[in-house]
Amino acid sequence: MIKHDMQHKAHAIYWWNVKVLCGIFLIVHFIVGMQLSVPTLIMDVPVCLGQMMAVVGGGLFVYHFVILKNINNAIGKPHTLLTNKGLFRWIRHPMYFADFIIYAGFMLLHLSLISAFLYIVVCVALAKQAKVEDKYLAKVFGQTHHQWSKKSWLLVPYIY
Repeated sequence: MIKHDMQHKAHAIYWWNVKVLCGIFLIVHFIVGMQLSVPTLIMDVPVCLGQMMAVVGGGLFVYHFVILKNINNAIGKPHTLLTNKGLFRWIRHPMYFADFIIYAGFMLLHLSLISAFLYIVVCVALAKQAKVEDKYLAKVFGQTHHQWSKKSWLLVPYIY
């Protein structure tokens, strides 16, 4: 039992680190890639969309963090399964969904093969991290989690 929990924790930490590192690289890639040129309308559309996505994703992340923190003081070891507030009604991991949006925004702010590659790695890491966390929640909350998972999506509504 203890060995399984340690493996679960190590697996979760690994994917969290991958996500964070790729996110940092996306942000650094954006900063390094900024150019002091006169923007055109075509360049403005991805930049405006990227800025909007980063702000909306950040807002969703903070909102769901506050919801979780108000219900469970220790988010890493929840004592209550939250299934009916915010996006939790439809998505089991809305903070990871917000990460998808934030990182997509940074990718669009400086669109390149490097940022697209980093975004793909972030998406894989987020999906893996969500699956690891979902297994943990299923173990802790049993039937309640099972019922919730039948009527909700893991990360992205109607897709995954």
